[in-house]
Amino acid sequence: PEEAILESARRRGYSAADSDVRTVLAAVRAYQDSAVRENVQVLAVEHEFRIMLGPELFTARIDLVTAARGRVYFYDWKSTWKVETKHQTIFTMSGQFAGQRVIGRPYYGDKFGGIVIGMAQRVPPFRFPTFSLEPAPNLDAQFPERYVEVNAAIERTAAEHPDPWSWPKAMNEHTCFTRYGPCPALALCQWGKGALAQVQAPQAAP
Repeated sequence: PEEAILESARRRGYSAADSDVRTVLAAVRAYQDSAVRENVQVLAVEHEFRIMLGPELFTARIDLVTAARGRVYFYDWKSTWKVETKHQTIFTMSGQFAGQRVIGRPYYGDKFGGIVIGMAQRVPPFRFPTFSLEPAPNLDAQFPERYVEVNAAIERTAAEHPDPWSWPKAMNEHTCFTRYGPCPALALCQWGKGALAQVQAPQAAP
């Protein structure tokens, strides 16, 4: 993994001496040193599951699928600046994991044990706790209908606004600028067609 990290950094114009790169390398080493070798059977890695929810196809790519003690578990990893107890509630109520619970049950039935989250605190002191998400039966029961409704709304909006420049904007800071960075179309929503050159300008290779 260290070679892959250094190569990824090089492609982005960083060197091994940069503080951010050193922090990432240190975090990876800390994880390797602290990782618990669980007695589980690996069933799949980065596997895509597919089911139909009403007329709509729903897919979910699962980081890791394991079997242990007669149950099947979906694993997902998240990184953060600081691991906090609130993360368990945040992820329990996430549509991503409601969808994973909904898609896991048809495949594994009563053997499906739910979602396990692996956290990575990416600044010292490095921490890598794991926790199982709590059940959310009411949320999960509404997920299929909501998924179909949202897809229908997207199709309706596209039909009502054939010009993409007139599509309604999210106007929400959590959507326009997520914890992973800005939406690629942020400048287009902000400035309109005048920002096309800025968005399409090729970036120089490092």
